[in-house]
Amino acid sequence: VKSAQQKVIVSPPQKIPATIQANGKKVTIEFADSLIPNTTYTIDFTDALRDLNEGNVLDGFTYAFSTGNKIDTMQISGRVLNAMDLNPLSGVQVGIYETNQKGDSTGPLYQMPLRITKTDSTGHFTIKNIKDGTYDIYALEDKNSDYILTKGECFGFIDNSVKTAVESIERRDTVRIDLAKADVNSKKKKKKLAEIPDSLRYKDTIVHSIVQHYTPDDILLLASAMPTTPQKVKKTERKSPFRIDIFMQNKTARKRPEVKCLNKENADILKCYSKENDSITIWIKDSVMAAADTIKLEVKYETLDSLDKPTDKADTIKAVFSKKMLQKLKKEKQTLGFAKIEDNVPFYAPLRVAFDRPVSEIDTSKIKLYSAEDTTWTQVPLTQYTVTEIDSTSSTNSGYFAGYEYKVEWNEELKYTIKVDSGAAIGLGGVTNKEFKKEFKIIGSDKYANLKVITKNSGQNPIIQLLNDKDEVIREKSEDANGTLFEHIAQGDYYLRLYNDENNDGEWTPGDFKEKRHAEKVFYLNTKVHLRANWDIDQEWDVEAIKLEKQKPETLKKEAAKNNSKKKKK
Repeated sequence: VKSAQQKVIVSPPQKIPATIQANGKKVTIEFADSLIPNTTYTIDFTDALRDLNEGNVLDGFTYAFSTGNKIDTMQISGRVLNAMDLNPLSGVQVGIYETNQKGDSTGPLYQMPLRITKTDSTGHFTIKNIKDGTYDIYALEDKNSDYILTKGECFGFIDNSVKTAVESIERRDTVRIDLAKADVNSKKKKKKLAEIPDSLRYKDTIVHSIVQHYTPDDILLLASAMPTTPQKVKKTERKSPFRIDIFMQNKTARKRPEVKCLNKENADILKCYSKENDSITIWIKDSVMAAADTIKLEVKYETLDSLDKPTDKADTIKAVFSKKMLQKLKKEKQTLGFAKIEDNVPFYAPLRVAFDRPVSEIDTSKIKLYSAEDTTWTQVPLTQYTVTEIDSTSSTNSGYFAGYEYKVEWNEELKYTIKVDSGAAIGLGGVTNKEFKKEFKIIGSDKYANLKVITKNSGQNPIIQLLNDKDEVIREKSEDANGTLFEHIAQGDYYLRLYNDENNDGEWTPGDFKEKRHAEKVFYLNTKVHLRANWDIDQEWDVEAIKLEKQKPETLKKEAAKNNSKKKKK
């Protein structure tokens, strides 16, 4: 019996695990808990039983016995999927609980289940030997094997109780009978037998049988876990006198951390937030304060209290840049650096001249663009531009910006060179740039496709995501009533996912057991979308046309299974 404690499932569950041992052709199960009177017990060996010599598996063997005068036979079956990406969840515990007519709370947060099983590699489960009745059903990723929902464990539920039922149905099986009775031990007789036409040799017959069909057999549980890691400041770096980087423990897209400098009241600082607000770059505008070896900051952010409820917390952190490092820096000639310009620029992209620190002043006449078809370079006028702000939501950023974006009518048949003269810009701390020159080409419009997604039955506040073959988000947009347009996409195969942003926070939200709230609904288009360069594609999609458990494309399922296999090996 391989990995008995992990693989063998005893139902009803035992507070003290049973001892399971193999000896020759025998398997002995010794119960430590008292057995409940008039109760059917099931021992599901899953794939734990293997023969001693070659390890051949006796898969799915189940043994049932009763402490009363009958064995209960009802069954409930279904599937458990990850609510976020509809991947099947294997090894997840599924339990039934007696429906409480008094309205008291039931489920894995409050008591142990009456009977349990675990899902297989496809997420499928069958709870066997159930007493006829009405039950609540829950999925639980029981990491600590206590049968109780604890922090960080995945869970899923359905809103309504289920009633067991069974019906006898007739099943028809086609059986092919070989009418030839000849002995085929010799080659001569085999050859003779092969000469008989199939129409004379074989006869198909229908065999009728009565089987028991147990319901419900289509339960779908969508499992998710609430975030349980409390937010905190993970680390702080100060690699220059003017710059401090703060890294948070988790993504904080719901609420942006607030940062205040404690060295000086109303200190003039610039704040740059990452897209998901899990890192903040602080720029010190005051050169006197920047010269201090230690700068104190207060970081206020949202975290979870002991009851996993959102609460505000403030940390005081110190950002140190020693005087020795400052002296060394003064001896070195500091310059204003440029953000990278790629060798190939898409035809729809602006010409972006950006810097590695905030800029207070720039001489646009020192920014020049040239184009050439062969070897003769011609200057391209740069007139229409926009200022790229450091952070448009912060009032403290007045007077500083990240760079310029120029709108240019690109010609993919030409090559281009951007040239920025030395001293064109003045950055924070009074540093200026060296001369910069970069040659690049244009990726033409005929290398891209446009995709318009027209949905039906898309639900509340739908967000449509364009995915690659690794189930990664390439683009996402809120649904447009006239069709959601994804422009300028490289040729290739893509997939579509949609989720209902019910709380309108701009991200997918898992369920909450205490509030009896499901995770936000997720749907997949069941087929890939092939985009051809220079084509406009209209994709119609009824998100409810196919059952949820059958929506995810097989390619994405296989990719998920491959990744899970790699994680298990690690």
